Amino acid sequence: MAQLHVSFGYGHGKPRSSADLMFDARHLIDPYLDPALRDLDARDPRVQRAVLRTPGAQALLATMVTAGYQLLAQADEGSTVTIGVGCGGGRHRAPEHRCQIVR
Repeated sequence: MAQLHVSFGYGHGKPRSSADLMFDARHLIDPYLDPALRDLDARDPRVQRAVLRTPGAQALLATMVTAGYQLLAQADEGSTVTIGVGCGGGRHRAPEHRCQIVR
């Protein structure tokens, strides 16, 4: 079985591929609002810390992991399971959550 994890920004439209599970991180505080983080993305450790310390981020991550494991347990062998997470611009919250579930 293969897994595909997708992050995207709703401001750019939904991803072209359909996902088996889709999560929305727009309710989390956007690091873009911090001028020091605005031009950075989720590859930067400062953005990673800011996202993961945001109230609700750990709960969203736990929900994603739990739902992902449940879906994987039910998936057919040889199938591809796609898990998506989106935020407003697709540069901070969604990619960091995608990275966390991949780890």
